[in-house]
Amino acid sequence: MFVRHDSRAYMAIAEQELPKRQEKSRSSEDGSKGGLADAVRRARRHSVLVRALKFLLPAAAILIALFFFAYSYVFTPAQISVDLFNTGFKDGKLIMADPKLEGFTRNNRPYRVHAAQAIQSMSDPDRIELKKITGRLPISDGNWADVTADEGFYNRDKNTLDIKSKMIVTTTNGMTAKLASAFVEMKNGTMKTPDPVDITMNTTHITAGSMDIEDRGNVLVFNRNVKLVMIPQGKKTAGGGTNENE
Repeated sequence: MFVRHDSRAYMAIAEQELPKRQEKSRSSEDGSKGGLADAVRRARRHSVLVRALKFLLPAAAILIALFFFAYSYVFTPAQISVDLFNTGFKDGKLIMADPKLEGFTRNNRPYRVHAAQAIQSMSDPDRIELKKITGRLPISDGNWADVTADEGFYNRDKNTLDIKSKMIVTTTNGMTAKLASAFVEMKNGTMKTPDPVDITMNTTHITAGSMDIEDRGNVLVFNRNVKLVMIPQGKKTAGGGTNENE
């Protein structure tokens, strides 16, 4: 998949962090060799940060967006099963127990999406409520993404998925993404959340007040109070803790 880097994601970080660094540089600059060495080290750290963002942010976009968008262009038609014994009508609603969506990718790797219940109202049959959603999807050779959410609403007519509860995406290669909500438009290949997001990828931690995924995962935009923490592998502070560089 071609991944397009969106500069808005890390420009927001730069706008917040660079003035602080520039002010620190002006206050501490005294013409000494020590001050010059500090400036060089800061410049190197900033250069490393920018280069890392070009790879880390698109990678996070792919992993998160795959759960929502891959079915339309990566996955083959799936088998849908329902526990008929515990399925029935109640208060004008069809309550389907234990619905599962299972199939294989075009590379013949299995995937599974499951809900404890799917509830469909006869007065609004296009809107389906999903309870206790879980999924396991392949993301690369030997690696998987596990997705959990307490509640979501799928609209068959508009082809949208509205996650109203906390959603967690974890991968076997070290990423954890926590979202408080998500609204997905399958047809347009977009996902938006106005709520805070928290993403950890091995030694990298990204937080933001909101997030947009566009162009089927090719563009990931973080907004509001964006913060990136990079933890050098193997480095510890004098007290034995981990050294964090922002």
